[in-house]
Amino acid sequence: MCYNVSTETETSSSAVLLCPKWRPETSEIPTNPGVYKFKDEFERVIYVGKAKSLRKRLVNYFQNTSALHPRTQKMVETARSVEWTIVANEIEALILEFQWIKKFEPRYNVIFRNDDKSYPYLAISNEKFNRVYITREKRNSNSKYYGPYPKTWAIRSTYEILQQVFQFRSCKWSIFKQASDDNRACLLGHIEKCLAPCIKNVPEYSEKIKQLKSFLKGNFEEVVDNLRNQMNTAADSLNFELAASLRDQITGIEIVLDNNTVELDRTTSLDVIAMHGDELEAGVHAFFIRHGKVVGEKAWIISRGASLADGEVMSSIIKELYLVPSAQIPPEILVSDLPDDVEILQKMLSGIRTTNVHLHAGIRGKKRNLVEKAQVNAKEALELAQKRRTTDLNSRSRALEEIQTALGLSTAPLRMECYDISHTQGEFQTGAMVVFEDALPKKNSYRLFNLRGAKGDGVNDDTAAVYEVIMRRLARLSSNHGEEDNKFSYKPGLIIIDGGKPQVQAAKRAMDDASAQYGVDKIPICSIAKRLEEIWLPDAEYPIILARNSLGLYLFQQLRDEAHRFSIVSMRKRRAKKYTRSILDDIHGLGPKRQKMLLNKYKSLKKLASASDKELLSMNGITPEIVQELRAVLAYKTTE
Repeated sequence: MCYNVSTETETSSSAVLLCPKWRPETSEIPTNPGVYKFKDEFERVIYVGKAKSLRKRLVNYFQNTSALHPRTQKMVETARSVEWTIVANEIEALILEFQWIKKFEPRYNVIFRNDDKSYPYLAISNEKFNRVYITREKRNSNSKYYGPYPKTWAIRSTYEILQQVFQFRSCKWSIFKQASDDNRACLLGHIEKCLAPCIKNVPEYSEKIKQLKSFLKGNFEEVVDNLRNQMNTAADSLNFELAASLRDQITGIEIVLDNNTVELDRTTSLDVIAMHGDELEAGVHAFFIRHGKVVGEKAWIISRGASLADGEVMSSIIKELYLVPSAQIPPEILVSDLPDDVEILQKMLSGIRTTNVHLHAGIRGKKRNLVEKAQVNAKEALELAQKRRTTDLNSRSRALEEIQTALGLSTAPLRMECYDISHTQGEFQTGAMVVFEDALPKKNSYRLFNLRGAKGDGVNDDTAAVYEVIMRRLARLSSNHGEEDNKFSYKPGLIIIDGGKPQVQAAKRAMDDASAQYGVDKIPICSIAKRLEEIWLPDAEYPIILARNSLGLYLFQQLRDEAHRFSIVSMRKRRAKKYTRSILDDIHGLGPKRQKMLLNKYKSLKKLASASDKELLSMNGITPEIVQELRAVLAYKTTE
């Protein structure tokens, strides 16, 4: 008999079916639109999909599996439960599907690699004198980002030309303030690559930034025409030095534009997305065109999901590109394969852009040439990635096989966890866990353990720390702690300790105790000692010595070094945080957010001390007890 759990809310409902024969009856599946997810025996989400009718879509999976695509067949055979969430319409289903795929990273869905994280952006800060800089991370909400740009060398070369043309500030605030205090410009100010607003009043600075923003949006002719008019005016006024400077700026812009011209009308703004691949993976290439010019391009590789058609893959690509903050959605998108849910996507993108967005395929003429060019680039990107990965994949497989043979494991350890302990003379004791899957780092699964020994509570050596960390880790295998996202609880195929025989024996004691207390299945454990790169097993009298050129040893070293790096960096952050404490940290009830709120308003402790009680109490979360303690602390500080 199936065990059926269901929950309902005002906006959606969910159902889970778990049993030896877990497939639900057709009558139990709703006909509403919704999103569904399949899970395996470890409760990991392995596939996410959406449907206009959940019943029609899900019953397709529960037919005779021999009629399914081999990859879909494998997914259904791996699954042990299915959940679904009912939503109001197809657009809500599309958005929820995207959010779940980003959250769970199911292995049978489209997996994106080489994404925007590795590409640089051009950013403009929102300050009085805007800073223009290159960055790989979009962290600051007060900055405007342009890009990403796939060719780092190209954006850096362009950046240098743009700096010479628009003479913007590129320095950080600390350097800007120091120059202002010293009344001395930096080198860029002296060589006229910066207007030096740090030492003089520059009323035209905001106009320069306005022109730069217009240029980055694709209004090239407008910026050039403006500069050309200024040059002619300067020449007519016999100001030949200014006219020559403006001429040089125009030349610089034309150099940038030489590599970005396509045969399109200047009013044309669109994106071109094309893909080329097989049943397992595909290369994707995109051109971003604004006002008839190519302002950017992007290429990446994706792993295709369970028997997904080209239209479904293209739908995933469009959601990946445009369902993100600060996405620049053009009025027209050309694609090599029309998405299956093209009408829903158009409605969704039009809603985000607030004007109509059109998705097209099968275009003729110049636009068709662009799609074909993008397809050629996608094919080349895939072929290059496959050539590079062939050797890499073989090496990783050989390394896992060598580890399996050396340790006498029944299967290759596809998931390995390595642990390291760091401290500073007994303080700030930190345990780090790094994870490799298929012999590659899986950084979103890394974890840190702040050990009780840092508080003087009895953990005073590495073996005791190893025992505590492994016990805390294994406890997670017995429960998901109520979390839907239970990546921490995945069972590894091998646990590795950075250390020698004492450390691996401490981990073995933790494994035995966890097995007795929590009923956790025992997991193979070993350690790697730094001095001679020895591999120790808990009950072995002698270590395992791998050949120096062994790929298995190299993988062990990678894991050990990564765990050591991660723990050292984290321990140093804890130490720095303690030794850079504020006197406000001693006030009960005044946490980091309230401290920041006070300092943002009053700027300094001196101004904060002069604030009246009425002013302080009017601020959110500030109580009379906090004000009283604040007065005492600040009074003591001023008498030191």
